[in-house]
Amino acid sequence: MTTYRKKPIEVEAITYSELLALGGKKAEFVYGGCQVLREKSVDPDRPAFIMLTPTGNRTANPGDMVITGVDGDVYGISVAAFEATHEPT
Repeated sequence: MTTYRKKPIEVEAITYSELLALGGKKAEFVYGGCQVLREKSVDPDRPAFIMLTPTGNRTANPGDMVITGVDGDVYGISVAAFEATHEPT
């Protein structure tokens, strides 16, 4: 079996709370060049967000980090996965 290491790349990231503050109570807004839709939720103060990207729809849930990847896609990733694969530059 061959093993691989991720290439060191820099990405922009914000917290779910920062995305929530950027969007406010709007049903849709733009972040990172992508249209973001606020999903209806049992708790309207903690909705999931759907980012419409060129390569498909991506989701960010409460507690996620929101990354803008090298290809411009914006997507959510759990804090645990983010911390395991990323460090501040």
